[in-house]
Amino acid sequence: MRVYCYFSVFELLFARVADILEERHGATIFGGFMWGRDQRDNLLASGRRWDRLDVFSEWLDELPRDVDVGALEAIEARYGLPNLALIVFADRFLSYRPYREVLRILALSFAKVERILGAERPDAIIFESIDGIVALAFYSVARSMSIPTFVLDAGRIVGRVAVHRDYQHRWQSVDASFERKRVGELPGAERESAQQFLDEFRARRPRPPYLAGSDPSLRTGDLGRLLLGTRRYFRDRRNITLTPPSRMLGQRATRLARDAVTRAAGYFSEPTPGERYVLFPLHFQPETTTLVCAPFFVDQLSLIEDVARCLPVGVRLYVKEHFGSIGRRPLSDYRRIKRVWNAELISPRADSFALIERAEAIVTITSTMGWEAILLERPVICFGQVFYKTFPLVVRAGEAPKTDWPALFARTLSEWKPDRELLLRYIAAVLEGTYAESVLFDNPVTRPAVMEPSNVERIAGLYARALGL
Repeated sequence: MRVYCYFSVFELLFARVADILEERHGATIFGGFMWGRDQRDNLLASGRRWDRLDVFSEWLDELPRDVDVGALEAIEARYGLPNLALIVFADRFLSYRPYREVLRILALSFAKVERILGAERPDAIIFESIDGIVALAFYSVARSMSIPTFVLDAGRIVGRVAVHRDYQHRWQSVDASFERKRVGELPGAERESAQQFLDEFRARRPRPPYLAGSDPSLRTGDLGRLLLGTRRYFRDRRNITLTPPSRMLGQRATRLARDAVTRAAGYFSEPTPGERYVLFPLHFQPETTTLVCAPFFVDQLSLIEDVARCLPVGVRLYVKEHFGSIGRRPLSDYRRIKRVWNAELISPRADSFALIERAEAIVTITSTMGWEAILLERPVICFGQVFYKTFPLVVRAGEAPKTDWPALFARTLSEWKPDRELLLRYIAAVLEGTYAESVLFDNPVTRPAVMEPSNVERIAGLYARALGL
């Protein structure tokens, strides 16, 4: 089996994964896509032979001078999801370029991807993630050519990993399993496993591993990462994922300063005992979870104000900052939230599980806290596309007209009831449709623990199983 890899910024990890897939499973990752020459240097230094390594910063040498709008219209008709504008807005780097430059990048990206996949005809493509112009070009063209695509999703459920094929992170295997389990008797062994999973979750209340190390601070490895980032940046300044050294220093100083200011000035509040509230967890941004999975709800502050308008009298909106966003968000965002008369800004360090348990409902775009709320049998009002949206008790507000939201919130707060039987059936489907593995799947440069041999072996094994090897 010949596999093409969308390395993105995971080239160090996928080089090791490639070795394992070839040595133990008979598959070959023959090449892949990356952003800069510095990444290609890393792959060549691994000693592995690559048939092709496609580098975006070198693609830019072929950027067309003129824009053929007719050709772009044909690309949109063939590959749009449903249009090219959504693909552009999903790109955290390139969507900020000038209009005509973005059109030229679109034309270049789809032309290059069509040539690569047309010439190579891989048996599958594995992705780090599917987001942005180039990734969505690979995904769209591959889909049109019936080339399977696979994405590993290891951050949602502690101890479980999903490998899916959808750009909006739909877990098709879980959905298919749940459709079968909704009817008839749930086998005793499956019911027992589902109940055990639920009991263990409530007892342990595990924290997602991607939150580790999110608190801003100065660490012993920071100087090394700064030096590495500096070398990489000057190796290829056109690598759009790299940050100039001066900006790296400025960003860290800004994070530390913002964190200090919010603490000293008392920006965050503690929950008021006995107060009725719905809970809105702020999302980390920019991130696929909103850019791709909820493109019409990227402006969280506007959504917070809209949700606040929908709440019945006597119910407040608690807005909890994401732990990974400490020090990253402009203070003006917090001031805007605090101006909402019936909202309260809650510390990112507050106990999430305690907040969920006491909430009238959890209102989220795609947050993992929605899944945690489901397991704690609290109402979930969801606006974006997320795997647990297929659980029947989730209220899909994003699919309703905005004018209907006040009534929808009122009904949810007054009428929603848990259904333990339905929950156990859904958990059983999750257990059947995901893998029982604990892996750290992140950028090896910022999270070196990813490269631990046992972690790499588990990741390679998951891809092998998804590829049917």
